[in-house]
Amino acid sequence: MRVLSGYGVKIILPYLLRGLNDNSSWRAKVNNIWALGNMAYCSPKQLSQCLPQIVPKLSHCLADTHPKIREAANESLTLIGSSIQNPEIS
Repeated sequence: MRVLSGYGVKIILPYLLRGLNDNSSWRAKVNNIWALGNMAYCSPKQLSQCLPQIVPKLSHCLADTHPKIREAANESLTLIGSSIQNPEIS
């Protein structure tokens, strides 16, 4: 994730968001949530444009029944919030 460009973020984002909708393994969801959170450091500008898509999905994961999914969603939202420079959004 460290070397992902803004263009790469744009390409991979729909797949990660789609992975949050799947009712498959909780481990897959945790990994998708982890990737979304760590994309905050790859391209904050690109990520800030996609916040209306990302934040509702991660907020929905905060209400999941599995504790590891809730923990990962909380960490990812914290990472995303810390990378945004706009005070109104943060």
